[in-house]
Amino acid sequence: MFRWVRRAVLVIALVVLVGSALLALTARPDLNRTRSDVRARWAPLQTELESRYQLLANANNATRAAGGPERAIVSDIDAALADWRASKTASVTTQVHDANVLEALGRRLTTAVTGSARLRAMNAVIAAARAYANATEPPSAAAFDTAVRKYENARGGSFRRPVVGLFGYDSIPSYDTGIA
Repeated sequence: MFRWVRRAVLVIALVVLVGSALLALTARPDLNRTRSDVRARWAPLQTELESRYQLLANANNATRAAGGPERAIVSDIDAALADWRASKTASVTTQVHDANVLEALGRRLTTAVTGSARLRAMNAVIAAARAYANATEPPSAAAFDTAVRKYENARGGSFRRPVVGLFGYDSIPSYDTGIA
């Protein structure tokens, strides 16, 4: 009796393993194509983000020069900008994560500047913060996010995702500007 149960469990496990491998392997061409498209769409967006983050660095430097309680935000942005610059050769996932962190910190900085009566009175700080806040969304951001959605759809549902993750097709986050 126990031999039959052990064999049945072994056969079921083998069927699940082989089925998962076949599921991932048959999806491989679509996964490769969509992941390559994500990488291709990231390159122009990354270039556009350089000028955007230069505006953020300018706002950060102006806020630093003003001093005050915003030093924690300024330090966080300094660290995030260093991470962004260091991740140039990292995976797209890492670079997008760093960009999303910078976007969130940029929103925090502009909110702190506009919420502070002291900083609002300083023309250099408010001008630099407005320059960053009023920057338009990079034109290639929509194309990148569309490519990410197609890649995530190719990664499949709840059965395929763990398997394709094991084969190196990890999730890639969308770029989030937070610009309405």
